[in-house]
Amino acid sequence: RDRDWRGLCSGERRRRVVLPTYPFQHKRHWMEPRAEVPVRSVALERQKDPADWFYLPSWKRTVPPRAAVAAPLRWLVFADARGLGDALARRLTEAGHTVHTVRPGDDFRAADDGTYEVAPARAETYAALLAALTEGGARPDRVVHLWSVDDAGGALEDVESSQDAGFFSLLFLAQALGGQGAGGPVHLTVVSTGVQSITGHEPLQPAKATLLGACRVLPREVPGLTCQSLDVEPPEDGAALERAVARLLPEVLGPAADGAVALRGAWRWAQDFEQVRLDAPAADAAPRLRERGTYLITGGLGGIGLVLAEHLARRVQARLVLVARTALPEPAEWEGWLASHGEEDAVSRRIRQVRALEALGSEVRVFQADVADLARMEDVLRRARECFGELHGVIHAAGIPAGGLAQLRTRQAVGDVFGPKVRGTWVLHTLLRDTPLDFLLLCSSRTAFTAEPGQVDHCAACAFQDAFAHWRATQGGTPVVSLGWDTWREVGQAVSTALPDAARGMREGMLASALSSAEGVDVFERVLAQLPAHVVVSTQDLPAAIARSATFLQDLMGSSEPEAAQAPGAAPSNLDEVEGALADIWRRLLGIERVERHENFFDLGGNSLIGLKVIGEVKRRFGVALPVVALFENPTLGAMARMLAHPEQEAPKHADRRGRGAKRREQMQQRRQPGR
Repeated sequence: RDRDWRGLCSGERRRRVVLPTYPFQHKRHWMEPRAEVPVRSVALERQKDPADWFYLPSWKRTVPPRAAVAAPLRWLVFADARGLGDALARRLTEAGHTVHTVRPGDDFRAADDGTYEVAPARAETYAALLAALTEGGARPDRVVHLWSVDDAGGALEDVESSQDAGFFSLLFLAQALGGQGAGGPVHLTVVSTGVQSITGHEPLQPAKATLLGACRVLPREVPGLTCQSLDVEPPEDGAALERAVARLLPEVLGPAADGAVALRGAWRWAQDFEQVRLDAPAADAAPRLRERGTYLITGGLGGIGLVLAEHLARRVQARLVLVARTALPEPAEWEGWLASHGEEDAVSRRIRQVRALEALGSEVRVFQADVADLARMEDVLRRARECFGELHGVIHAAGIPAGGLAQLRTRQAVGDVFGPKVRGTWVLHTLLRDTPLDFLLLCSSRTAFTAEPGQVDHCAACAFQDAFAHWRATQGGTPVVSLGWDTWREVGQAVSTALPDAARGMREGMLASALSSAEGVDVFERVLAQLPAHVVVSTQDLPAAIARSATFLQDLMGSSEPEAAQAPGAAPSNLDEVEGALADIWRRLLGIERVERHENFFDLGGNSLIGLKVIGEVKRRFGVALPVVALFENPTLGAMARMLAHPEQEAPKHADRRGRGAKRREQMQQRRQPGR
């Protein structure tokens, strides 16, 4: 007889289960542990003596590389307005290579003579460029990008506009290359002027330095891509132009390798790092901090900002101007707020922290402002002077956590990260250039050189701060220090930022060698005693840490476990088999017991780092190299299986694919990013 299913299942939650339309295959389906980054990627010794934690970026003389290119290659040259790119293209063409040039324009255009135009600020025009080149059999083997061989201005608006021809152009180019999947290795040489300080006398343009972040991080994320930054002196006339091309040819024809190189006069310089000892200040040394001095801290209610504020309060009972993005109630309302809100309330916690500073003897004023807002910061400085008189020092600790592979970053997401560190630094320079400060300390990061994946915008923003400090050193006036902090263990972005499970092992290893708050204060005092223009803090050997980061992609997408290995020629051949094999990969990497055809990778706990692991497994299992965007455009098990089984049917037209993919990537990123 009929059963009362509603009564039997009352109160239960139901799920729709998609059943296979083929006989069940007898196959082992044990749930494997969730995959993590191999431990070997994080095993570096912590140096015991804090005096040995300091590194100065330096340069060493090297000889030009020997030409590594024998057969003719396909080249893409982003030509500059000075003519260096055109002259280089002619020389390469004369040597038998196939060369296409690209110039900035309003949209994508292809001319009959093999030249192209793209809109520097529009990612879709770079995708159209790569699609046209690939369709014509001219996908490049080597790319030379010379759009940063120009004269960037020194105004605030120039700092922002120069990003289109530099950082964003490189980001969008890498996205276009990565979006095509495997297509052979590509070596990118990024030629610039005014980015690197070698002699201490050359004219510097720090706004361009964000391109270094792209050069350092993109090869960590895009399979098959290598990138070298090459800073040159601007050619002033025709004879100098020809000499510059002659110097440039061995560099672009040399071995495909990452790194930073600079050409100055007759010499070639490669970037290196010099370990230096910074001893603790002697007890009888002249103090850098003034008793009852006035100090402004941006990011003043953040982790590092508050630790340094507490140190200033304990040490000299400083008068503190704390600038934060989050507003606090008026002091007269604090008691009522604390009484009506719980202990875990974020505003209540900040109120208690400010009161703790006051209990140490400091006078504290908290102002709500975005450091990137020129008018708002001008008002903050006016009010601070009304309260305490002139400032004696500034600590710029404001920052927004980065997060997400370069393939998925949008202009808005990058702009959020650039705001406090790039525009904010220039706002402080604009407003304080005539104020005789004892110091302006910029909280940069070791990430500018270790260039961890997922940090392309943060790395770029820190590279700007480093270059800005070098530039200010040539201008005289207030000592400006760019302090490249190592990770902090108890506070800071590495602790507060949510990381995917695939990176859990990496974070644990990173925090094991990170700075405690007390060690951070000690580092601050040592740096303040010396005031170097730029110093990097690393509790581990810095060159070794950089080398470790360079293997991240290989570690993440490396050889699969024995049970996942697939014999040649045994790849699944029909949709059902593809879906079953793909489900095995998803289950193992996501650490789940079952996955259904309609379920979404990201709803199941996936993210871009696990996605890279999936792509590596798919390549070994199916022999197909997928672009990173494949998971965002085909996020369900069924959609991805259809793409693998019938790529010729599932591949949408390029323009439609690009539009839908960008929209989905943005939506997924908003869903997966932690709140800010």
